[in-house]
Amino acid sequence: MRETIIELSASETRCPYYSGGLEICTASCSSMGINVRMKLKYCGNEDYDDCPLFLAKGLLRG
Repeated sequence: MRETIIELSASETRCPYYSGGLEICTASCSSMGINVRMKLKYCGNEDYDDCPLFLAKGLLRG
């Protein structure tokens, strides 16, 4: 299986919980594993505020 690496420049916006090459989401309370599709859709761009894990983290903090 081919791995996709997400590389972002410093000028791009990304999730504050994005952990680079790790396959876990640090916004998750249980260190849930995430796949490449989820990383591409939420983690590495300005749409991270639509991510269910990001939203849940905000609600739990609130």
